[in-house]
Amino acid sequence: MKSNEYKSKMVMIGLNQSKLAEALQVSDRTVARWLNETVIPKMAVLALEALEARHKRDNPNDYI
Repeated sequence: MKSNEYKSKMVMIGLNQSKLAEALQVSDRTVARWLNETVIPKMAVLALEALEARHKRDNPNDYI
């Protein structure tokens, strides 16, 4: 996944850099580094997709 797609998913589920770092238990600096890379590391993508799935489950009206 490219960084612009990753950022879009973050925004869609209501996360900023700091909130994502907290949810994934990594530093803000780590998330910033990911967002500045051309391609996001696979583990970071999987983690965000899990957060997105939880958001969809908890907020189904956001996806109608």
